[in-house]
Amino acid sequence: MATDDAATRSSRWELGSDFHYPGTPSASSSPLDAFPKGMSLWHSGRDALRALVALHPEKFRRVFFPSFYCQDVPLALVADGAEVLVYPDDGVALEVPAGLRPGDAVIVSNTLGLRGASPIIRPLPSGTTLVEDHTHDPFSPWATRMEGDFAFASLRKWLPIPDGGAVWSGRLPVPEPPLLDSSHAHTSLLRLSGMLLKSRYLAGEPVDKATFRELLVSAEHRIGRGDIGAISPIARDLLKLLPAAEYRLARRANFEHCRRTLGDVPELQVLAPLGAEASQAVPFALTVLLPSKAKRDTLRAALAAESIYAAVLWPIDGAALPGIPPEHASRSECILSVHCDARYGQDDMTRLAETLSRLARAS
Repeated sequence: MATDDAATRSSRWELGSDFHYPGTPSASSSPLDAFPKGMSLWHSGRDALRALVALHPEKFRRVFFPSFYCQDVPLALVADGAEVLVYPDDGVALEVPAGLRPGDAVIVSNTLGLRGASPIIRPLPSGTTLVEDHTHDPFSPWATRMEGDFAFASLRKWLPIPDGGAVWSGRLPVPEPPLLDSSHAHTSLLRLSGMLLKSRYLAGEPVDKATFRELLVSAEHRIGRGDIGAISPIARDLLKLLPAAEYRLARRANFEHCRRTLGDVPELQVLAPLGAEASQAVPFALTVLLPSKAKRDTLRAALAAESIYAAVLWPIDGAALPGIPPEHASRSECILSVHCDARYGQDDMTRLAETLSRLARAS
């Protein structure tokens, strides 16, 4: 039997971690309408990129990735047999890879949603391909107008859907997804089940937290691995309904409110959009840098004890891919991100900022 006990709901307050099921969406039009008609939808962002490389092998003889980046993506291409290289990009400033030649592809990322426009301001050499990763702000003006040859995103990282990635181009052919197979359908069902149970848990109903956590963790371990797969029907339909524009405004407002409330905290650097295009950027999360890994880990554990679940975006193994600057690997040991998306309101952001300030000053 469900309970409507406000005290129970309050005791289950948490911030961060996986999305719960969004309830009844209310978009007036599909958020995908702003993108080129050639967009195709996939099980994950990794699948979208892998399919693109498979379709155009002549354009991806060598693939250059940013040095500060989720390593699961380039390692997935390595597993597919691609030659992967790294160029210096810490998410703020980058150096265009030297010695580019025809058949090379460069991945440029809107890292943490902090960029309002492409940081690559000059055309790449003839015969090279520019691919944009818009995972951290897939509905930005930069993403919808796109400046590269191709763009892709892991939509499930930004929206409350059980799976989903996309690839698009205004000029060149993009791959067509296969029919949904049983393995990918099972992964989507695991994640959707976890999202539904989490929504009921947060509503105060008698749901064991360990149950939905096990489902969500199991699904996350499976997604983006194995064969390239298609988006699920439930995720595809939700993409037509979710109010992405309103979600984006809420994320920006939450970030700004939390940053203002937090103020200046010693040894806590908030990463924020910079430059002339900063007004067009919407940060993916409230991301902070701490002086050391020890302080980062202490703060992360203290936040978790108060039901605030911060993520590390990203763990960087300097030995996994050649060419990663040591300072970028070290930076990943001091970084912490807390979600500020549309699940939350101003009161949640105030609570986050006050808790973060108190714990950071005490650490």
